[in-house]
Amino acid sequence: MATLSPVRSVWLNPATTVARIAHENPEYRLLVLPLLAGCAVLPSVWLFGYDKDFMEGLLLSTLISFGPLIELLQVFVGAWLIRVTGYWLGGRASSSSLQVAIVWGNLPIALLALLGFAAFGVSVTLSELTEAPVQWGATPAIFGFGFAVVLVEAILLAWSFWIVISGVASLQGFSRLRALANILLASAIPLVALVLIAVLSGTTHNLDWYLFAGLSDMAEIYSID
Repeated sequence: MATLSPVRSVWLNPATTVARIAHENPEYRLLVLPLLAGCAVLPSVWLFGYDKDFMEGLLLSTLISFGPLIELLQVFVGAWLIRVTGYWLGGRASSSSLQVAIVWGNLPIALLALLGFAAFGVSVTLSELTEAPVQWGATPAIFGFGFAVVLVEAILLAWSFWIVISGVASLQGFSRLRALANILLASAIPLVALVLIAVLSGTTHNLDWYLFAGLSDMAEIYSID
């Protein structure tokens, strides 16, 4: 029986698929996945439909937080941090194999990006038909469509995290709970470093923007009546 393509098998068998790729061909890292995943939030940002200067600032802060460059850093720097912190927990996986887990964990988010661009196109069409602004909630139809998209986003984001956890667990020889601890510990290192830099540079008042750029801007928009 032919082996399923990892694009198909990683959804339901992430641990086995990631381990197979890492063992047979660790260089099989489709970097297009994290690059595409880094654009996943852009369609939602465009749907805010505010003035040009505001949109430029929002797009910039969003790309700083979630853009393609950040996704690539997560692949290479993130894998190294997971390797280092995993060693403390008894793991022995290499950085290159952990990169495989992170890259393929981006598959659902890459799909989310494609769905987001499609949703943006549908919203524009609905806007033209109803002569309403291209914004979530501008019409009942757009609101309903937007709610469905948000639900799909939540499912795909959870699925993405599940793939990464399962892949790390398989490669490190951990349980999924220990793999989660490994990932959280690795994530804490840049967070602590950022806080220390802010304290030493006297810019702690900007710490919320450093940590939540893009998210904080979008939250502010949603709070506008």
